[in-house]
Amino acid sequence: MSKKKLDLDTLFTTILEQLTLCKTALKSNSLVEVEELATRLAKLGEKFTILRTNTHIGDSQKDVWDSLDREGVTLWNTISTLTEEEDSQKRYVACLRMAAFRLIEAGMEAHPSAESLANILSVASKTALSWISVDQVQANEILTCAARFEEQLSKTPSTSSSSVKAGEKAVACSNFYIARMELATAEKNTTLAEYMATRLVGNAESLPQTHRTRISTRLLDVSREFLQQGEAGQAVGWLQKALTLLPVDGDEAIKDAVLRNLGMAYFKSEMYEEAEAAIEELLSSPSSSQSQQDLHYLHLSILRRLKRSDEDIFSAFTRIISTLDLSSENSVIPIIQELRNHTSSKLNMDVHRLLLEKCSIQQGHCVYGAVDAIILSLIVYCTKTKDDTSLKQVLDSTWSSSSETFTSITPAARSASLTLLWRIGSSLYTSKSYAQAAKWFLIASHEMLGGNRKSVRKAVLCFVELEEFAKASTVLGLGPGGNTGGAGREASDWYLAFLCAVRQGLEEDAVSALKMMCEAKGFERGMLVLCTQVAKGGNGQKPLKLVLLRVLEGLMDTLSSSPPPSTTQTPLDVEALAIVRCLLRFAGTLLNPEPKELSPADHVNREKLLELIIKYFNVGLMYITKSSNINIILKDVQWLWRTAHNMALDLRDTKEEDKVRRQLFVICRDLVGVCLEASLDGANDKELVNVWCDVGFAGVVGDVFELRTQTTASSTATVAILTNLRVVKDRIISFASSSPVERGAYYVHVLRVFEAELFVRTKDWNGIGSVVAELALASQTDPNRTDIDSSEIAGTVEAIADILWEDSECPVELLHTALTTLLQTLLRMASSSNDPSSIDTPKFSRWLRAILTILLARNTMADRVLALDHIKQALPLLSSPQEADGYPEDEKMWCFSTSFNTGYECLKASSGEAKEWFEICLGMCSGAGAAGDGGSGIVRWRGRVEEAYRAALEFSEREKTIGQ
Repeated sequence: MSKKKLDLDTLFTTILEQLTLCKTALKSNSLVEVEELATRLAKLGEKFTILRTNTHIGDSQKDVWDSLDREGVTLWNTISTLTEEEDSQKRYVACLRMAAFRLIEAGMEAHPSAESLANILSVASKTALSWISVDQVQANEILTCAARFEEQLSKTPSTSSSSVKAGEKAVACSNFYIARMELATAEKNTTLAEYMATRLVGNAESLPQTHRTRISTRLLDVSREFLQQGEAGQAVGWLQKALTLLPVDGDEAIKDAVLRNLGMAYFKSEMYEEAEAAIEELLSSPSSSQSQQDLHYLHLSILRRLKRSDEDIFSAFTRIISTLDLSSENSVIPIIQELRNHTSSKLNMDVHRLLLEKCSIQQGHCVYGAVDAIILSLIVYCTKTKDDTSLKQVLDSTWSSSSETFTSITPAARSASLTLLWRIGSSLYTSKSYAQAAKWFLIASHEMLGGNRKSVRKAVLCFVELEEFAKASTVLGLGPGGNTGGAGREASDWYLAFLCAVRQGLEEDAVSALKMMCEAKGFERGMLVLCTQVAKGGNGQKPLKLVLLRVLEGLMDTLSSSPPPSTTQTPLDVEALAIVRCLLRFAGTLLNPEPKELSPADHVNREKLLELIIKYFNVGLMYITKSSNINIILKDVQWLWRTAHNMALDLRDTKEEDKVRRQLFVICRDLVGVCLEASLDGANDKELVNVWCDVGFAGVVGDVFELRTQTTASSTATVAILTNLRVVKDRIISFASSSPVERGAYYVHVLRVFEAELFVRTKDWNGIGSVVAELALASQTDPNRTDIDSSEIAGTVEAIADILWEDSECPVELLHTALTTLLQTLLRMASSSNDPSSIDTPKFSRWLRAILTILLARNTMADRVLALDHIKQALPLLSSPQEADGYPEDEKMWCFSTSFNTGYECLKASSGEAKEWFEICLGMCSGAGAAGDGGSGIVRWRGRVEEAYRAALEFSEREKTIGQ
């Protein structure tokens, strides 16, 4: 015994030492060290208790036991000031409570009283609660120790002489039951947890009210966890126990919470009768407004599950709406959502009407948000049930009684409402239920929804489809701006008015509506295109040609006055050209109508129509030239040039229409030019090239012919025609340089002649000189080139020379240049073909005589050299037999005598020049002799020529001798 006592003393000393260290660590707030020391201290205390029990010392060392008990209580009280916010702090506090519990346990009497057992049981239970969230195994060990104390306490009777009251004993036991219940709940041991909860209920009568309220609150928390996990059946039992534990005059808030959760648990468990009883009991107690609303909604759901009558359900809705606060925009959303669960049409209409009445009573800035939601809900329901009558009745009654309160709903809600109404209306319209569709569209035009004009137009279209045009016109006057003399109507409204008038054959009304449409807000040019289709008639309806003509004129005016607005889908140029094509197509049908197609009253002024056609083409050309999307509109351009070409060919042969024809050719040329620029082949596209050349040439020729008919033409007009001519000529030459052009050489020949003619008209001799120089350059090019026709060049030069010869004001130098070019061209033709007969020798002889006369009349060395060069080049013609070339004999004789006389005159000054002239004479004599023309005058002069030639040679020899 002495040894065991010694061990207890040693262990007690060790405990005190560890306790001192633990207190020191507590002061330094070292959590890790405190946790380690407290754990060691708890183990020492537990070991002390076991050793003390085995020694059977009893209470012989009561001062030691009291010391341990006192230190344990002190440590426990110290722990009560600590917090357990973080997990590390929870373990730290749990270890300290474990140490305090073990010290108190080690200092218990050998035969503890009921009070000591109640205290140690409470300490053990609280210590176990601390360990549940840290270490459930440790908590279980502590509760196992606590079970012994609970058993001893339960066996100790509570008498009047006992130091512990029955209430304290019950509290201690309830703490133990709570700890066991919490541990079982954490371990998912539902059976044990429920058992402990039942023990708590059985022990409730002896518990004070505060403790019963605390236990009830804990049971409520557990039941909420079951509700969150979807185990409503489990939650019902816990909530029933919590309700039983609550004192009669306890906390009303906790009781309301228990009843609320119990009602919800009953509801989720499909125990609707019990749920209704719980909710009704709860509704009888005072609570917050929001809580009342929640309870009302739950009550409403219960009534729906019980399939109560619409009157009962409407009464529930009435109670909700009566307490409804519209300070929040979302306050009506729960009611609307609940209404979706009820299919009764009358109930839905009554509730919506009641909500709108509530909004009219409680005015404020948030009322409009509530009205938006109510109206949208009403429309959604009615569109689903297709109950347009009830919807209109509710809107009418609300508007008639509260129009001053609700001017209209907000734009966002209006847009959503219109979308829903238009959707069902469009669906009915697509299924050809036009009468029903018109009703929905008219509802969409209600003042409550802002009086939308678009909805009115949709309704009008429905009546148009029903061919009720008079009613359509009446409906068009409904809504805002409908009956204000047209001031409030948009362009679309006037289009529909135009449509109704046309369908009824009212031309004056149609023209008036058309005029108003062009001036109204929202006007677009596409409306006029639609008007053309309407006015053209169809389906047995006679076309209104005069109205259609007005439409075309209006479209033309709007198109040319200002560019049409661009859209996101259609580019500006594409839209404009589509309109131009439509106009030209219809104008073409009016230009050459069939005899039976139009009545005499429908015939239009042809001259005015031609002016409009030219105007249409010019507008189209304007948009084409400004377009940056030429590839997109290329088909339109092709259609336009073909149309212009065909219209030009179909015009009548009158002076007035010839002018239009020329304009169409110019337009066609410009359009074909655009196609050439956009074409991948470019100048190699033979069709486009030939068309361009044809229409370009035709336009220029027409202008020149028109100019010839004018006795007095302005220089400006002449210059304009000349500029246009040169553009066409240069382009044709450019085309011909790449590939052969049909009639290209002929076009160039004629245009050059006309060019010279126009230059003579303007007395622009420099311009004519450039033409002649151009011809000279062309005549000197490679004769093998296929794009240059020497005969055409010669004919061109000859025609120009004729023009210049007849003009007395033409400078001699210019005439000389032209004649020189002509001679060179003719001589090159003869030399290239090796056939003198390939040129017109009589004409050639006259031109040669003219140019030699000019040159020799100047009598300068340079002119004589040039004349000598000309006659040398013509020598093959002059020396050829007469019957071979047809060169006139008198012209030959003139050239021979002129050459001889010139050489004779030069003999006095220069033997070299004279010798060349005499050689020409000898050449002509040789040619005449070879032809066997012995009687010719040229042959008779041969002797004199030879004599003069020898004299020239001798004179030349003497000059050389003198020079040496």
